[in-house]
Amino acid sequence: PDMVMAWASPSCAEVMGWPPAELVGHTTADFLHPDDLPVRESTLARLRVHGDGDGRGRFRQPDGTFRWVSARLRSLPDGQGFVLSVRPIEAEVEALAQAEAALVELQASQDHLRATVDSMLDPHLVFEVVRDDHGVVVDLVYRDANASACAYLRIAHVDLIGASMVENFGDRSDGGNQTLAWCLDAMSAGAPVVLDDVPMVSAVDGADRWFDIRAVPIDRDKVTFTWRDVTARHDENEALRTWESRFRLAAEHATHAVVVAEEGRVSWVSPALTDSLGWPREEWIGRQLTDLV
Repeated sequence: PDMVMAWASPSCAEVMGWPPAELVGHTTADFLHPDDLPVRESTLARLRVHGDGDGRGRFRQPDGTFRWVSARLRSLPDGQGFVLSVRPIEAEVEALAQAEAALVELQASQDHLRATVDSMLDPHLVFEVVRDDHGVVVDLVYRDANASACAYLRIAHVDLIGASMVENFGDRSDGGNQTLAWCLDAMSAGAPVVLDDVPMVSAVDGADRWFDIRAVPIDRDKVTFTWRDVTARHDENEALRTWESRFRLAAEHATHAVVVAEEGRVSWVSPALTDSLGWPREEWIGRQLTDLV
């Protein structure tokens, strides 16, 4: 069929924007937006094969604007024509546009969150618990990992997600079992687990190292886990404590008075203070140097 409209009902004026007489003798292609003509052709192809077809498009109005409509075509029993039913769908299209815009915004938000997590210097993981038939947690599965975590663990993101923590690291050191225990503590307490200067054998290289650990529950089955390798800080603090111990040992046995002040306030004095100046040591501790000179 050539799809020329031979008759139009009076309601077309309201639905399609044109008086019926101005539709008769034209095809729908005369009114459709050029970008919607492929939809018309696919609808007509279905009509020829199946006897009916559905589509939607923008129908030109007398003032040159376009109105979204949904159309249903149905062949006449004698095969010599068709019936075209049209209804306006601006509200549906607007709702769909809003939903698509919301989806785009959500994707942008997720991309921003992903970039933020991946920019973190500390490794960050999201675990989901694995329970046995009795409901007991026996393992953790990696559900997310930032770039720092993947680099530290030396595993690609695609290989890490969905993998078992116990199978990957539980047999290399006690780190896997400790991680499982910390995550369970966080979820059972419903509160973060915060640990500093924790000695552990590295699950990656087997070396003795020190870590700051954070496990924060998300819900009943998920927990975030972050760590920071603070071995350098630990070694520096140990070196400082060793130096302070040696200094105190030398000062304790010095024959002249030794005074240590922090921000102008006395924090320690050697025993020789009493012999040299006659002051009890405790009367100097906590006082400003300017009060004593």
